[in-house]
Parts: sequence; structure tokens; C-alpha cells
Amino acid sequence: IGGGSGDDTFISDTGTVSAADQVDGKGGTDSFTKSFTGEGAIALPVLTSIETVTLTELDTDEDGTGASFDADDYATVSTFVLNNIDDDFTISNIDASDLVRIVDNAGTTVDVTVTHKSLTGSSDSAEIEVDEFDASSDLLVGALETLTIESVGTTKSTIAALTADSATTLNLTATNSALVVTEADAGAANAATTVNFSGANKVTVTNAMSTAVTTVDG
Repeated sequence: IGGGSGDDTFISDTGTVSAADQVDGKGGTDSFTKSFTGEGAIALPVLTSIETVTLTELDTDEDGTGASFDADDYATVSTFVLNNIDDDFTISNIDASDLVRIVDNAGTTVDVTVTHKSLTGSSDSAEIEVDEFDASSDLLVGALETLTIESVGTTKSTIAALTADSATTLNLTATNSALVVTEADAGAANAATTVNFSGANKVTVTNAMSTAVTTVDG
């Protein structure tokens, strides 16, 4: 399947495509949306010149088994959107420069795990956007030194527990709506020493932060 010179949107239902198929966005800024149900690994076609991938969960049974997606083979994609996640979900092998956006994760007590690849330096950074993040769900982020969490939706996002064991700097930004983090340093490491607050809306950390934090700005 090929696109044109403008911006194209490709939409796949739960069974339309397989890993053997190919989608080429060609010119413009192009997006691919995949709906999925059930559990296990999500397969996408070979994507060329696609800048945004949206993964939308249709399964509403919330049975605790979860799904996963490996982003390693999608070099042209710079934004990954996780939409309506209602069960545990892991997205792995994200480039540090890529953006992950979590939109309206509908399940309760859901763990959303984001891990990046090729982080071998001492100052790796990444950003995750949240849009109506569910107040009972947790966000777990793999090894990097600086993590930015930005609330971009029109409805408040509340993260029950944020685990970023390697992050020494945590940036919490409330751009379009309020951002609440009930526990900002979940996990064993408690590595964050600097926490920065910013944005036009209110940022709240409900529980006491770790004693490792020495600098708070905002």
C-alpha cells in the first residue's frame, strides 16, 4: 500500500494486516493506526516513511494478561500513541528521541511500561506525554537519566506510581491540563535528585518525595 505526496492516514482493524505486508507513506507526514484485541505481541506491517503509529486497544475484558509492542524495526516513526489501553502494556526499543503519548488508558490498576534502546551515555533523556491517564494506573520507564512527563490533554492526568529507577532528573510539566503524580519515586532505586515543575496548569506530587531529592524548581 502506498501513499501520495501529501499527508496520509492508514487505518487497520484487528485482522487486516500482517508483518509480511508493506505500507509506504511516501511524501508528507503520514500516520498508521492499528486496532488490536486480546493479548501478546502486536504485529505491524513493514512501515516506510510513516511518522506516527497509533495502537488502539479494543479489548475491554481487563483480564490482567496484557499486550506488548517492539518498536525496534520502525526507524521512520517518531511518535508512538498508545490509545485506550485497558490492560498491562509494554512498548520497548523506543529511540530516546521518539515521543510516546499515552491517551485515555481506560483500564484500572494498569501498568504501562516504556523502555528505550541504545541508552549507553550518561545524559540520556526522553519525553512521555499523558492525556487523561487513569488515576489507578502506574507508569514504568526504563533506564535513562532525564525523564520528562507532560500532561497534554484537556482532562487532568493522574499517575498512581511513577517508576524511573535510573532518572536523576525528573521534569513534570502540566501544559494543557493538570498533572498529578501520587508517588513520584516508586521503585527501589530512588535515583532522582532534581525535580522540575513547569507549565500553565498545576502539577501535584501527593506523597512525600524521596530524601534523595536535593533540588526542586518551579
